[in-house]
This record gives sequence, structure tokens and C-alpha cells, in this order.
Amino acid sequence: MERKKYLIINLIIILSITTIPFVSTDFLDNLFGDNNEEEKPVSNEKAMKYLQDFGYVPPGELNNNRGSGGGFDPINDAIKKFQLFAHLPVTGKLDVKTKKKMAKKRCGMQDVEMITNNRGASQFKWDKSLIKYSIHNFSPDLSSSRQRDAIRRAFQTWSAVIPIRFEETSGTADINIIFASGSHGDPWPFDGRGGVLAHATMPKDGKLHFDESENWALGPEDANKIGTSRYTDLYPVTVHEIGHTLGLSHSKVEDAIMAPFYQETVENGVYVMPRLKSDDIRAIQAIYGLGRGEESNFGSRSRVRTKYRIVKIWNRLKKG
Repeated sequence: MERKKYLIINLIIILSITTIPFVSTDFLDNLFGDNNEEEKPVSNEKAMKYLQDFGYVPPGELNNNRGSGGGFDPINDAIKKFQLFAHLPVTGKLDVKTKKKMAKKRCGMQDVEMITNNRGASQFKWDKSLIKYSIHNFSPDLSSSRQRDAIRRAFQTWSAVIPIRFEETSGTADINIIFASGSHGDPWPFDGRGGVLAHATMPKDGKLHFDESENWALGPEDANKIGTSRYTDLYPVTVHEIGHTLGLSHSKVEDAIMAPFYQETVENGVYVMPRLKSDDIRAIQAIYGLGRGEESNFGSRSRVRTKYRIVKIWNRLKKG
């Protein structure tokens, strides 16, 4: 323990006299690791609500007698379905790994469609080649110009692989985008920072809502923020939610854009630009057909080095 304290003190001294003129509160929050709610497993009560909220068990099943007579346990069955979907060991029990996975940041749409239906065989689709979207407000975390550009790029990522164009409008729109918190006029109130990041509706309802309680950032410029647990990269969340507005359900493929769980975009101090995976492309083209070009440059994989590497040093110290 004394060795760790010594190394930490020396690390901060080195930072203060070299490349970083001051130590930010974001850096300190990440350094001492007391803000990462995703490392804490959810309670059993929250786990049961999670299974209900994301479609693994009908609400009425929670009140059924467990293990009575026939040997079928709806809760055990729901846990197994979630574990299978989330690539966890299938135990049928609310173990620590399962409850930690439930604590991960994610989309608010249900997962059950992936379990019961074939992706791509969607009855929800737009019957037009030009879809208009409207941004009704912006997060105060970022400039409106950066958010508008990120949303535009996210739409272009999809238009590069299907024969649909997207256009921003200040008038009547097919897709309406807002930032809101808590109850905001639909049946799905947001839950505060962490947990659900955003949700969207299938065609032709056209709702795309972000949780304003989140701390939003955009890479690669904000990679040092995104590398901490306090911030969430707006861009991949936007690409994901647009997928829902086009008719896609959640993917079981772990690294697909349409997987329900938030995927970090900073790896070992390097920002990795999110891109559509083959599963995403196959699913969306099954609905709309082939696009006229290759995948957008905005979806290409690029890396940007950041000062976030210092956090990796601390992680090694904690393990030492």
C-alpha cells in the first residue's frame, strides 16, 4: 500500500512539471476511480426490473410462483436469455458478472426482438428515398455546431450503404431529435446519468431522444474525456439510435453498432472511430437494399493518440 502511495505521489509530481500544466477534476475522478458506476453490480431488485424493462420477462411473470409444480422458472429462463444475449456464462442465476453487465451504459430499446425475430426481416421501414430530420435542441455539454455535424455524419454513415438520403430541416420532419431528462412526454422516462443513454422508435414514428443527464463528448477532440467513465461519446450513440429509426432491432453481435451496450471508443489512449460492421450492413440492406457507394469515410477506422495514456498507468498501479 505504501509503495502505491509513493508511486501515485510521484506520478502527480511528474505530471505537474511536464506536459500537463494542471490536473483537472476529470483526471482526478478517473485516477481515484470512485465514479465508475459500471464497475458496481446492480441490486437484485434492479436486476428484476432490468429483465422486465428490456423484454426478457413479461411484467406479470414477476409475480408468478417460482418453481411450482412444472419445474419451469420464468425468472431463471429470463436470466438465461439475457446471459445468452450478452455473451455471459449461462447460469440462470443473478451472479456478479450478470449484474455488472446490467450496470453497463446502453440503449433504452428492448432486446427481446432479437431473441424472437430475424433481424432485417422488419415490417418497419420508410417508403421514401429522402428522410428529413429535425434537431429541436442541443446538449449544453458541446457546441451546437459540433453536435449538428456529428448527427449529420451519423446519418451519412447509414446513407452510404442504403439507397436513402437524409436532410436536416427546420420544418416538418420524419425524425425528430431532442435532448431531455427524466419524464419527457413519452412512455420511457430517462434514468439519470449512466444506465440508459438514449432511445428511439421504429418507422414511421420518428422519435430519437438523448438523455441530457449524461455528460456528452465527441471524439477525437474529446478523447481524453471519453476515456473516463464520466463521459459518453455522442457519435456512436447517434449512429446506433438512427439504426432504430430505420427499422433495426438490437444485434447479438458484440461489436456491431446495433449491439445494445455502449462500446468505448478510446482504447489504450487511442480514439477509434466507430463504424458499421458487416452485421449492421447486412441487416439494414435486407430492409432497404444496396446503397450506391461504399461505407462512408466517417465510418472508417482511425486512431488518435491522447493524454489518456496516463490513466492506463494508474490502472497498472492499481493492479500492482
